[in-house]
Amino acid sequence: MKTFVSLSCTLLSAAVGSMLCAQIRKTGTEGNVAVIQCPYAKGYEAYLKYFCKGTYKDCVSVVKTDGKEPWAFQGRFSLHDNTEKKMFVVTITALRIEDTGQYCCGIESVGSDPFTVVQLTVSKAPKTPQPKPSPKSSTPLYPHTTKGLSLSTNGTGNATETGNSTQPSGTFIYAGGVFITVLLVLPITSGIFFALRCRADKSLPNSQENMEVCIYLL
Repeated sequence: MKTFVSLSCTLLSAAVGSMLCAQIRKTGTEGNVAVIQCPYAKGYEAYLKYFCKGTYKDCVSVVKTDGKEPWAFQGRFSLHDNTEKKMFVVTITALRIEDTGQYCCGIESVGSDPFTVVQLTVSKAPKTPQPKPSPKSSTPLYPHTTKGLSLSTNGTGNATETGNSTQPSGTFIYAGGVFITVLLVLPITSGIFFALRCRADKSLPNSQENMEVCIYLL
């Protein structure tokens, strides 16, 4: 690629009349894509096209066609020469802050290369708002825990319940049931026993005393 000569756009336009010498200004946001359109005059369709960073002699080539394919790729930069529209398009992906600066769209030709100056400005991407933490729930983890209930280990690794439990234990309920059953069954059993005994005593002679006792019990 030939280096740019230090000529003004006005003189260059009068000399070759091939490029739009008005400066192209392009803005973009960090992480986005920039598309730059570089038009040229009729008759330059078969010439090599390039895109460089810098100005004039300090311009460093970034991407350039080879004269065989209309597409050229170099990292995040790509160049497509649309000969029908007489314009080549430069695409820069994943824009970075350091991409900000001056570039040139150029056509490699005999003598001075016709070019267009491109001023690219990349702004910093806005910060993504951080999600607010959800408020803590006031609902207790164990809403049905018995008041005063605590857990302790008995040395074997098994947890035992201690404290003031408001619920009766299963052992107490079972013992109460057994006691009530005994109270109900005992009088019935005693009555049956004495009735059988009195019946046996009635069959014996002179058992007036026993008969009175039996009548009293019944």
